[in-house]
Amino acid sequence: MNGKHKFVADFLYNDSGVGQENQWTYEWALSLRSEYVTDRWVVMTEGFVGDNGDEANGVTKAERQGHFWAAVISPYYYLIPDRLQLGFQYQYAGSTGAEGVRTSSRYLRRNHADPTVDVGGGRGNRHHSYYLGLNYLLCDHNAKIMTGIQYDDMNAEEGKVTGTTYWFAYRTFF
Repeated sequence: MNGKHKFVADFLYNDSGVGQENQWTYEWALSLRSEYVTDRWVVMTEGFVGDNGDEANGVTKAERQGHFWAAVISPYYYLIPDRLQLGFQYQYAGSTGAEGVRTSSRYLRRNHADPTVDVGGGRGNRHHSYYLGLNYLLCDHNAKIMTGIQYDDMNAEEGKVTGTTYWFAYRTFF
């Protein structure tokens, strides 16, 4: 099983001050990514660490300031080469701030079923996400049918938030 391995490192430092145009609220962020590809397997891993910033970066709520860290592991396996792909993804994010991380799921942020738990816009200090799905490639990755299930678990400032999302999509780009 011969494969190709690729490593990527990205770093962002935000030197914007109060009153200046600011594209990111982060003070700084670093990510390290690894990708291993064989004929049937793809395994991607990524780690992040950074500082959410403070008033100077436009982060005025103390709960959203502080450091953050995260990890993503994404293995994929072709059940049928170049046609049917099984994928899994695990994401973890944590922060020193009570609202230092935010979920990526708009469904968990907007429509939490328990009205007694304030989801805080999907913000908390710890977040786990699990995804399992199938991709049917019609025209390589330029056109595919995607289906899957995602489970989110987050510590929000007002309590624990969980949610399950079922996915079905057709994605295309050329």
